[in-house]
Amino acid sequence: MDTWDFQWFTSWDTVMHPDFLAQWSDYFKNAHAPTVFSHPKMAKAWIETYRNTRNMEPLFCIAHGKGITVYYPLVVWKRNWKHLYQKTIVPVGYSDFDYNEPLVVGDRDHFDMGFFLEELVHGFQRENIRYDAIHLSGITQVFSTAAFSKSSGEICPYLHLDKELQTEVFLKSFKAKLLRNIRRSQRRLGEKGILEHKVLGNEQELLNELEKALEHHQKRWPKAYKAPHLHVNLVLAAHSEGLLYFSALRLNGKSIGWILAFRDASVFYGYLMAFDNQFFTYSPNKIMLLESVKWAKESQLETFDFLRGDEAYKDKWTTDSKQVFVYSRKGRSAVSRCKNTIVDSINKIKVHLLS
Repeated sequence: MDTWDFQWFTSWDTVMHPDFLAQWSDYFKNAHAPTVFSHPKMAKAWIETYRNTRNMEPLFCIAHGKGITVYYPLVVWKRNWKHLYQKTIVPVGYSDFDYNEPLVVGDRDHFDMGFFLEELVHGFQRENIRYDAIHLSGITQVFSTAAFSKSSGEICPYLHLDKELQTEVFLKSFKAKLLRNIRRSQRRLGEKGILEHKVLGNEQELLNELEKALEHHQKRWPKAYKAPHLHVNLVLAAHSEGLLYFSALRLNGKSIGWILAFRDASVFYGYLMAFDNQFFTYSPNKIMLLESVKWAKESQLETFDFLRGDEAYKDKWTTDSKQVFVYSRKGRSAVSRCKNTIVDSINKIKVHLLS
């Protein structure tokens, strides 16, 4: 007998209805350790971005078990001819959100994620939901399941913000060399004029500065894909819910660096950092990070999360790390196996050519 009772919601009109979003908000408020990326306004911003550029339909799941309710917003992404029109099931926020775990409400200690995912697959089978591949990204839990294979994982470094220490005392806990370098950068930039770090709050100012930040980020990382309007949609959604942190480092009134982040009641999520490359030798990123850590500490947050990526600079700022995994499953039909084999081969060739 099945342990889980699954409900499926496959209409955009249904899942975007105010009543459904209100229920989603209740799940978010009552869930065990949700991240900011599970907030309905953040997810809605992602959906509104990609509904215009991707052929995807909702496959939202609400599952009731013994003392537990699981809410898992998934989509069926029908990919283009370059991917042989693969039908792929992924979570809302796929590729753009670092954490994509389902919301779990109730007796979290007795929730078995591996068993739940096996039952999820059985639910797909009972409802005749067809797919070529499933990629459940942004999962921090490690578990064994015969239904899915687990990726090697990506590192998410973070800094624990010790509540017992006053802000100035805490900041002195960073290595002396790092602090000296920051003071030197502040002094050198200060010699060029008035240096100011400002946390932005006005909506029009946010949008103006975001445009500049994305322009400079694109110059530094020209191959990094940015979905049209994604960052604007996320900034507006987060700002409306008090989930946004967006700061600018200014020299003589002109912005030369930016940090875009999100926050919830306890965590600062550093999402994007950019700076004017002509000031590269002045290390504006270090100045901005120190000011942002200070802001997070004074805002009584507990964690400064640098999100995915094991870049060397993060080692100087972080105290610990965790991993996020992708749990994948391939369709078993002959057509799915053929598509997956060809697409996997093409992807391997792309990686080889880019390396």
